[in-house]
Amino acid sequence: MCVDRLHRSIAIAEGFSVLGDLRASIARLEPPIPPELEDPAALVLTELVTNSLRHDGVAPEERIEITVARLEEQRVRIEVRDPGPCFDPGTYTEPPPPAEGGAGLSLVGSVAERWGVEHHEDGWCLVWAEVAPSA
Repeated sequence: MCVDRLHRSIAIAEGFSVLGDLRASIARLEPPIPPELEDPAALVLTELVTNSLRHDGVAPEERIEITVARLEEQRVRIEVRDPGPCFDPGTYTEPPPPAEGGAGLSLVGSVAERWGVEHHEDGWCLVWAEVAPSA
């Protein structure tokens, strides 16, 4: 079976307990993505889901939607959509050390080829990132 897109909807209450399975889903894309993209894509996925769970203030019974998709042979797109408030990535600033957490989007920016935020009319926020081989 060829799967070039994986979609999962999880309850906020499931939260961090599903991160391992979400990371493993990247390896289930068919045809497989290049091995050098698996770890960066898993890192980006983990950071985007963690940010959604920690910072968006959504209730435990609400859900977030995660999509991992192959855009082309050498590119993977990770999307995390939630009902929390959006932000402007141009105004994001990393907290000063020794803050616990808060560096996730900087990490995403350093690993992903590009990333962004989409504000949807239904009130949901979509944060996405694309991972490709380094030039």
